[in-house]
Amino acid sequence: MLSRTNILSCSALWDQPCHLVVSERNDLRRQTLPFPWPRLRRLLYRRADVLTANTDGVLDSLAALDGLRNPVLLPNPLPQRSELGVDRAEVSPEGFIAVARLVHQKGLDVLIDALAIAGGVAQGWTLTVVGEGPEREALMAQVTRLQLGDRVRFSDTVLM
Repeated sequence: MLSRTNILSCSALWDQPCHLVVSERNDLRRQTLPFPWPRLRRLLYRRADVLTANTDGVLDSLAALDGLRNPVLLPNPLPQRSELGVDRAEVSPEGFIAVARLVHQKGLDVLIDALAIAGGVAQGWTLTVVGEGPEREALMAQVTRLQLGDRVRFSDTVLM
């Protein structure tokens, strides 16, 4: 599921008599990997019997890799709120739950900015963020700076 891990797995299994399923989770247009990783991915993903993408954007980005065996969309299953450690009372019916690694690539900063400028019926919507990552403190600071503390909650649940 991590690009480098996928590439290494494809390499390790290149000439082995087994089936290989690659699950790509990153939009290749938004991910920057240093040389030689992008070239290796272009070559080694051809080894996969099945290549899945979890969003339409990721699936579209895979089109740039020639010679793939029909990548397919396999969306993430939606966990129940109880599985996320989020109580129904904590989330407004007019709001969002974002479940993600807290990294720049996920665009949670953009979601928080959008929440800050939302008007009309969306003016009171809330956001519950579930996840961990290196951007957590920056996102929390952004919420404070935009005075959204009453509308944005960071769950303490750690996803495994």
